[in-house]
Amino acid sequence: MTTLLSPQGGSLGDTYVALDLETTGLSSERDEIIEVGAVRYQGGREAATLSTLVNPRRAIPTGVRVLTGIRQEDVDAAPNFDAVASNLQAFIGMAPVVGHNVSFDLAFLARKGLRPSGPAYDTLDLAALVMPRLPEYSLVALSRRLDAVHDRPHRALSDAQATMEVFLSLVSRALLLDVGILGEVARLAQRAGWPLESLFRAMERWKTRTELFSGVGPEGFDVRALAGRLESEEDLSAAASRQPLEAEALAAHLTSDGAFAHAFPVFEHRNEQVQMLEKVVRAFNDGGQLLVEAGTGTGKSVAYLLPAIMYALKNGVPVVVSTNTINLQAQLVDKDIPAVLKGLGQAGVDTSGFRFLSLKGRGNYLCLERWAGLRRSPAMTPGQARLVAKALVWLQETESGDRGELFLAPAESQAWPAVSAQGDDLAAGRCTLARKGLCFVQAARKRAEGAHVIVVNHALLLADAARGGGLLPKYRHLVIDEAHHLEGVATEALGFRVSEQDLADLVGRAADDGGVADRLAMAMRAGHMSAQMRSGIEGRAAGLRQAVESVRSRMPGLFNALGAFVEHHAEGSGGYDRTLRLTSSARGELDWSRIEGQWEDVDLTLTEVEKRLAELCAAMENVSDEALPGGDALRLDADTVRQGIFDARERLKVALVNPDQETVYWLVQEGRDGGVALRAAPLHVGKLLQEKLFAGKETVVLTSATLSTQKTFGYIKERLSLPDADELLLGSPFDFKRAALVYVPTDMPEPAQPGYAQALAETLADVCSATGGYTLALFTSHAAMRSARNILQGRLEQQGIPVLSQGMDGSPKHLLAAFKANPRMVLLGTASFWEGVDIGGEPLRYAPHPGLGSGYG
Repeated sequence: MTTLLSPQGGSLGDTYVALDLETTGLSSERDEIIEVGAVRYQGGREAATLSTLVNPRRAIPTGVRVLTGIRQEDVDAAPNFDAVASNLQAFIGMAPVVGHNVSFDLAFLARKGLRPSGPAYDTLDLAALVMPRLPEYSLVALSRRLDAVHDRPHRALSDAQATMEVFLSLVSRALLLDVGILGEVARLAQRAGWPLESLFRAMERWKTRTELFSGVGPEGFDVRALAGRLESEEDLSAAASRQPLEAEALAAHLTSDGAFAHAFPVFEHRNEQVQMLEKVVRAFNDGGQLLVEAGTGTGKSVAYLLPAIMYALKNGVPVVVSTNTINLQAQLVDKDIPAVLKGLGQAGVDTSGFRFLSLKGRGNYLCLERWAGLRRSPAMTPGQARLVAKALVWLQETESGDRGELFLAPAESQAWPAVSAQGDDLAAGRCTLARKGLCFVQAARKRAEGAHVIVVNHALLLADAARGGGLLPKYRHLVIDEAHHLEGVATEALGFRVSEQDLADLVGRAADDGGVADRLAMAMRAGHMSAQMRSGIEGRAAGLRQAVESVRSRMPGLFNALGAFVEHHAEGSGGYDRTLRLTSSARGELDWSRIEGQWEDVDLTLTEVEKRLAELCAAMENVSDEALPGGDALRLDADTVRQGIFDARERLKVALVNPDQETVYWLVQEGRDGGVALRAAPLHVGKLLQEKLFAGKETVVLTSATLSTQKTFGYIKERLSLPDADELLLGSPFDFKRAALVYVPTDMPEPAQPGYAQALAETLADVCSATGGYTLALFTSHAAMRSARNILQGRLEQQGIPVLSQGMDGSPKHLLAAFKANPRMVLLGTASFWEGVDIGGEPLRYAPHPGLGSGYG
């Protein structure tokens, strides 16, 4: 039992009532209450309980009976809710109500006409705020994490008692926060319409009795403490001469009686893994380029990480490892590299000086300037206010500022770009806090200077190559995993796409609601500046709005002309996309001259928007925060928008009037709405990769499970310009015929036919019910996944099987962690979940069922 005591010996608050309901289903409109559980706490201790079954006047679904253990005959003999309501209302009284996802319970009560008078505190919200880095926030997971007693999950009274213990533990953790943070969270909660406001106000008042001084400062964090966390290790010191690796010694670690077998009880010796390791060792020792195709289950990551780590350690040089997916990037850093280090430690190798890190693109990091600007903004959406509050707590401990550490709800994820470090380095160089060294992007890059292994994704790797370096430390040894994606990512990274909507969104960020000019007006109303300064800035903002309207009035002419050009010269019609390559002969058509004329008008107006944004940035330079709250963040955003418009304008100019002979340009008219996009891609990606990425590297290892074509590497060598690369083609050590079964439903509609999505979801529900969870379901589209999610949640969660989906229930890292921690769930994924995900053992387990036969889930 958790007890909360104030410094004076009294309790925080007088009374709280934790509430939980069991119901026949998830809909407060259609389903009924079958059990009520409530517990009243006074002075941090249990004072009274209320527990009763309720007659729903209907049959309890089988899944609910199994989940709760409540029998039909028990509720048939129970009172109706009307007979329970008055007792429950009196039990709650005026006390604050505590619940886990409490809005669910309150919706059922509201339908019955019972609305508690006090505030409602959601332990799900409170946990995500106070402990923002947890992988899962279910009541069971929180109870386990916080040592709360929860002996009968899915029974109302037990759930209510566990909820209260979790609540008290979370409040105890919140009270460890600085008094200034408590007050700031209360202010942000008020902006978000968050019921937690009154709780944090109470905690602020209580803590103020003994903690009169706030250490967080006006920035919202302890500047000195954060600067200390952002300090980096010293740079690497290269060995005087090359120290080669001993292939035989490293291979011995991977034998059935080697160091790794002793370090990991489930380790298996794999001949294919050893063969790959020996080839990689040779590539590091002798230099050169190596292509390795290794089937699923080879253990590719260990086969290249073991020599990469040892080579970097012995020679004091960095090795860059690149992946296509963030999932694999996280797996290497969180699991595989630590595992290799553990194995080496078992072998007696001193790895105490080894340093590694994951480096991502700017948009993955929190920008302190933008966050502070949004925090001071007089206008925030509820999602933005919650994100700012959550980041406020997170900032007291994070060393990376990487959003992958955070559990973000959908509304918070949508708000993330407003506080991210997105943009280019030129704009970021004007950031006040960055100049003071308080920048997570700068800190990550500085740490990379002292890291032996730097794990990146292909997008960042190619962005660094395209600009000639600067995003990554100088390096001469490169391993590319998931290498079959390299050409496609390079085509995207070295090419571009510009549509009318893209351009409209860009200029909208300058003057639309929530844009630079709009937020500037609100900041001026909240600030205190001289009439002369106000007049100057308002005049520039008005000029910006006029320039944006000029662009908008001319854009349709350009894109309508492009659409007419496609319709006149491209083949095909109907609901499919139509493409037209912009060759020299196409540009020679009479109607192309109309496009060039329309472009001149758009070019002039875009240039004017850039000019107005630059003038606005200059006007906001050195304006105090008192005069213009959040001015530095506004200036940073204005400069980022200006750079984005400049880039789009330059791309359109090259494509329409000054094409590069080494680039292919084409128009795409989308079938669903007729919109037109201008696309460009390098003519020879391999040539550019050789010039910008591979040239000057001593070691380049490219590996994947799918690199060859008809058992040869000829095609990939030609596409990537690697004619002299060494080769290794390995199979998989898995016996798929014995270890896997494929089930093909034969009674479903075709994917394009009506009813397919419903049939797919129902089939999945049957399978997942049979396996009891333990299932990862992969989709080829987000729409299909969302459709299935709605049906699966309704059916499976009544059986106690949680359903989580990518993009809606947290980041891939958090979802995978939650799945591994609680495998009796169903995880729905698409895109990056198809590759780079390693879930072994219990989460995807052998699950025989008489209705399915025996197989692996």
